[in-house]
Amino acid sequence: MDFNQVRFYKFSFEQFRQDCQKLCQSINLAGFEISYKQIDDDFRSNENAEFLEINHTFDYQGKTYLLKGSLVYSVAFKFPTLYFHIYDIDYQKPLDLLKVTELMKERQFEINGTQKNTELIQEIHPVLGLSYLTFHQCRMKEVIEQIHQLQANKEQNKDIKETEEQYCFSPTITSLMILLKEFNIYLPKEIYKQLQIHQ
Repeated sequence: MDFNQVRFYKFSFEQFRQDCQKLCQSINLAGFEISYKQIDDDFRSNENAEFLEINHTFDYQGKTYLLKGSLVYSVAFKFPTLYFHIYDIDYQKPLDLLKVTELMKERQFEINGTQKNTELIQEIHPVLGLSYLTFHQCRMKEVIEQIHQLQANKEQNKDIKETEEQYCFSPTITSLMILLKEFNIYLPKEIYKQLQIHQ
């Protein structure tokens, strides 16, 4: 696959749905719940009624947090969109935008040694109609495009370590990995192998 010719605005809902089903079949980890949900509503199209739900607990600086996230297909952007909350398990309520931003700043996300700002904002979840945190779509597309270009370049370098960055993934799977990486959550390499795009 030539990533120089990839245009993410052509990414279809059907591809998104297939990716989500693949994720549900591949990820079977203790403490990591992942499922595909559909809202039963005659007035919605499939694109506006289906999403991937993720729940995962993680520890940071002696505290336990719960990541509750959704991957939704954006009808406007033709691209997977992340929506999430981080809950402090002690208080059982979601952290506000400022606290989550501070938590993420302490865990700088880097691509090829360069820090990337994915611009965290607050928006209404298009399926559930509730306020969630999300990454700005324009920035996400830029970051994912850069990741895919780096992955394509690394294919030519045989000396790289076997990590998730060695493989090529669809925009849906890359979006989920960006969210997990922001909180230093990594999947076993066997899962990355199952989720990669075969070139």
